[in-house]
Amino acid sequence: MTARGKVVVLSEGGEAAVVRVFREAACGGDCPSCGLCGGKAIDVKVSNKLRAKPGDIVEIEGDSGKTLLLCFFVYPLPAMLFVFGWLIHPAAGIAFAILSVAVVLLANRRLRAAGGLKMEIARVFKQS
Repeated sequence: MTARGKVVVLSEGGEAAVVRVFREAACGGDCPSCGLCGGKAIDVKVSNKLRAKPGDIVEIEGDSGKTLLLCFFVYPLPAMLFVFGWLIHPAAGIAFAILSVAVVLLANRRLRAAGGLKMEIARVFKQS
């Protein structure tokens, strides 16, 4: 599974580039609390084999399967472990929640050591 998105190149150097990704709001951008959950930009380092230059509009791609697996580890897994533990005993729920945070931190450390999620520039739309 591959995820794609159009972004702007901020800087480039060698085999890598920094791009700015604008996160979309989950609600579509017209809810009463608009701006709270989306619309923020993050800068991401990506592989730049196509030699995109700053200001170029490019399409990046990455493995969405790994991203979905990581989201599962960060969001539903700790909640499920907490509820499961709470059903056994409230203290077990708290212990399971702490254990799940430790698992998430360990997975994050291993992912960073392996180089993180790999993303690359797939296509250059507009060159500056």
